[in-house]
Amino acid sequence: MTRIRLIPVLIFGLVSLLTIRVLSIALDNRPLPQLSDLGPAAGDRFARSIERARLGQQADSQIITGSTGNADATKAADAKAPDAKSPAVAQAPAQQGEAKVPAIKPEPEGTRLPPPPAQMPERGQVASPAERDLLERLKDRRTEIEARNRELEMRDSLLRTTERKLDEKIGQLRTLEGQFDANQAAKNDPKQRFKPLVTMYETMKPKEAARVFDRLDIKVLMDLVQQMNPRKVAEILAAMEPAAAERLTVALARQAQNVSEATVPAADGELPRLTPPAR
Repeated sequence: MTRIRLIPVLIFGLVSLLTIRVLSIALDNRPLPQLSDLGPAAGDRFARSIERARLGQQADSQIITGSTGNADATKAADAKAPDAKSPAVAQAPAQQGEAKVPAIKPEPEGTRLPPPPAQMPERGQVASPAERDLLERLKDRRTEIEARNRELEMRDSLLRTTERKLDEKIGQLRTLEGQFDANQAAKNDPKQRFKPLVTMYETMKPKEAARVFDRLDIKVLMDLVQQMNPRKVAEILAAMEPAAAERLTVALARQAQNVSEATVPAADGELPRLTPPAR
């Protein structure tokens, strides 16, 4: 089934109107032939042709081109032609003045209708190859976009899962870091470092602990004694050898004296006292 295209028809109509308009303008500017030489019949035909041209109709080919037919017909018309001032010839200019070409009004800007868009084929109609190609490309594009959307959603889900796992791992690492810091602080603290030994010597019998204290270094012994219960220390000192007990007592007294002197500020102009190291 052949479909009529609106745009070609409109273009053809506009071109035809433009051609007729140019033709009418050319005829208006062209000098008219002398009607006295043509005769009444030629004058009538010429008037009718001018009127048709001005009204947008097709003019007589002989009058438009300027030809007057065969030579014999011209001679016969000249022989039978009456005076140029006859009523029929005089009426021709009046008819020419009365005939007016309707002016084509220009359309205002913005009122011209746009060309109709290309309509998609309805159901039951056969689409052209270009339309089928366009539909196929649109379908492929839609399929590609849907596949990309599914891939992006999958990546988003994987990123969220990975982020949640990373947060859990970070929480575990922070917990382990806190435990490590606590253990490190406990190792650096002398009280926490000697706490197991203090508990062990406090549970031992005084005589057994005294035999061990007799052979320990004075610095280690002082750290242990300072963290032990004073009652337990007194029992162990009573069971220790006199020389070892005396050495431990002197070291504890000197340490207490150093602490007291460090807490009391020196008087104005007095140098701080130098304490000899423990032997």
